[in-house]
Amino acid sequence: MTFSFLWQEFLRHTVEAEGPYLRTVLDMFTRPGALITDYLDGRRVLQYNPGKFLFINTTLFLVFITLAGVDLVGPELRAQLNPDAAHAIDLFIGLAAYQNFLVAVLVAAFQRYAARRAPEPRSVAACFVAQMYVGGHLVWPAFLTIAIAGADAWRWMWIQAFVLYIPLMIVIARRMHAVGWGAAVWIGVVSGLGNILVTMAMGILVQILGILYFGGGLAGT
Repeated sequence: MTFSFLWQEFLRHTVEAEGPYLRTVLDMFTRPGALITDYLDGRRVLQYNPGKFLFINTTLFLVFITLAGVDLVGPELRAQLNPDAAHAIDLFIGLAAYQNFLVAVLVAAFQRYAARRAPEPRSVAACFVAQMYVGGHLVWPAFLTIAIAGADAWRWMWIQAFVLYIPLMIVIARRMHAVGWGAAVWIGVVSGLGNILVTMAMGILVQILGILYFGGGLAGT
C-alpha cells in the first residue's frame, strides 16, 4: 500500500459528495451512534471502513504535523541530539502515531467492561470498531492540540479526553448498547479514563524506547 494509493483513495472518496468517506466524517459529527450501530448491524453501504478511516486520518494527521513544522521532540531534547539521531527519532515518533490501532483495541476492552451489564452488550470486536471510528474522528482536534502545544501536547490530552472523547462516547454508548443516559455516562467515563491511561502509557513507552534505541545519539558522543 503506497502513499500514492492512499492519496488517490482519499481524493476519490472525498471529492465525491456522496462518497462514504465524506459521509462518515459528517455522520461522526451529527449521528455517531447511529453510524456505528448501522455498521455493526450490517448496513455498511454508506459507511467508510473503520480501519481505513483511522489509518487515512492518522496519515493525514502526520502530513499536516510535518507541513506545520510541529516539533514533537521538543527544543530541549533536540539540542542534546546529533542531527542523525534527531532525524531518526522524528521518524520513530511518526511511525508510533499508528499506535492508535493498539490504543483502540485496549480501550475497547474498557468499553466492553463498562457495558457488561447493558441489555444488549456488544462484543469487544464491536467496541473496537467504535473506537476506530472515534479515534479517526478525534485526529483533527488532536492535531490542533499538538499544533498549539507542540511537544507538551500530552499534558493537555486529559482535557481533550474529557471535553471531546467522553461526551462523544456517551452518545455512542446510548445507541450502541441500548442503555439509558445514566449507564451511557458510566460507559463514556470508564472508556475515557481507559483512553487516558492507555494513551499516557503508550506515550511513555514510545519515549523509553526512543531513549533506549537512540541513547547513543546525544550530541558530542
